[in-house]
Amino acid sequence: MKTLYLHFGTHKTGSTSIQNFLYGCREELQKIGFYYPTEGSYFYSGESSQSLFAHSLIDARPKYISKNVSWDKASCISDLKRDLENSKSPNTIISSEHFSSIKTQDSLVEIKDIFTNYFENIKIIIYLRRQDHFFESRYNQQVKAGLITATFEEVLKDFLGNYNYNDYIEMLSNVFGKANIIIRPFEKSQLHMQNVVHDFFKILHLNIDGNIQDDINKSIPTEMSEVIRLFNNNFDNHSQRQRFYKFIKTSSIDFDKTLYTILSPRLRKEILDFHREGNYQVAKNYLGRENGLLFYEPEVSSKPLYPGIATERFAEISAEIFLLQYQIYQKIKGN
Repeated sequence: MKTLYLHFGTHKTGSTSIQNFLYGCREELQKIGFYYPTEGSYFYSGESSQSLFAHSLIDARPKYISKNVSWDKASCISDLKRDLENSKSPNTIISSEHFSSIKTQDSLVEIKDIFTNYFENIKIIIYLRRQDHFFESRYNQQVKAGLITATFEEVLKDFLGNYNYNDYIEMLSNVFGKANIIIRPFEKSQLHMQNVVHDFFKILHLNIDGNIQDDINKSIPTEMSEVIRLFNNNFDNHSQRQRFYKFIKTSSIDFDKTLYTILSPRLRKEILDFHREGNYQVAKNYLGRENGLLFYEPEVSSKPLYPGIATERFAEISAEIFLLQYQIYQKIKGN
């Protein structure tokens, strides 16, 4: 009996760490009966995952993927089916946090139909991060990736209502069956060995020896993020923003390293209250928690509220940036 473990992410729940580990030990995993497909157009080496397959189902081409990378839905599905047919492993793992961007039941049915002929069991593994923490981490990531230039207040308007976990889990349950949905709250205190990679492998009934890095996509300092966001407004395209981020990241500029929160107590409460009932239903119906607590961490942040960047401070950092850029120009010119 063959089993597919389909890892849905979600975003900002350590998916990159899981995928890098899976890719790095794929040969050892195959020896013990776990296949991690990597040889077709569905696989994106930049993320060590089957993310191109996920993107093909969404029919989207993210800006961060190089134009030199080409793929299409038919090829992704064809290549994946070919590799699944050739695999003798009793277990297969397919991972992409971008699966969680698939929002319609018809699309989920399409995923199931692709795999039904190859597996008797399809298990969905999905990690959920508390919505306020998710919003802050996601906003930070999208700023550094050059995907947004709006303030967090502007982005928050579109955030509320799009992350009702109960609605999404119910849709997954309708397609794959409630017994096949494995939900893991993304909080260190709730993860096996306080590590998402260890936690993921425990789901597979496998043990890992040693310490595993699980903070690969770490958030950048709040002040750095705000400076990048403000400069991003002056760039014409995503590639220019990415070059600027790489320059800032490796520069000698002494940014404030304080770990701030960008959410005021009022905004945090608004986010949590909006999602409280949905989280309660997930905890009760899928984790068997009669108290309805999906997340255990305190709702009041221990981090100071980011005061914003003062004009004088922004001018000071801007001057440093222009000086460093000028020095690079002079060096290139001298060569």
